[in-house]
Amino acid sequence: MKNRSKSYLLVFSLLGVLIFGSLFAKFFEPETIEVSDPIDLVSSLVVAPDISIYSETAIIIIVGEVSEVIDRPNANNVLDAKIEVDEVLKGDPDINSVTVMMIGTSKNEWIEDSVMLTQGEKVLLFLGTNGEGDYVVLGGAVGKALIDENNNVIGEPVFTMPLEELKAKIKDAL
Repeated sequence: MKNRSKSYLLVFSLLGVLIFGSLFAKFFEPETIEVSDPIDLVSSLVVAPDISIYSETAIIIIVGEVSEVIDRPNANNVLDAKIEVDEVLKGDPDINSVTVMMIGTSKNEWIEDSVMLTQGEKVLLFLGTNGEGDYVVLGGAVGKALIDENNNVIGEPVFTMPLEELKAKIKDAL
């Protein structure tokens, strides 16, 4: 009789686990996030760069050199990078310089998933604006591409191509 009671206890325990598991399983399913604009999740989602999406979404696209990085006065964890513009691929062609806001604790440290611009870098940037009207790099590191001494563009996630080829892709997307 004892073995039979243990068998019933085991069977009903397993049934209870299955029933409760099926009732509460929906609480453990991953949440689906609906995004109306593919750039809404700018720094929390890194995807392979789709040049057409970034080109269409950016307010301005520039090629230039980072001339200065300074702490923003009266703002914690905010840096400004001044970019001397060599070429405007999208936006006002008369732009000579742009100040880009970055989230970081100092010039040598930055917060994970934020883009960092360093003095002396030659870059191609896809820029948008934040709620306060500051220029920001779209898509975190994906919206920034370094240009090396051979005019090759090195971007994230890892890709390399000649600058002229990337500029042609951007122009085709516009």
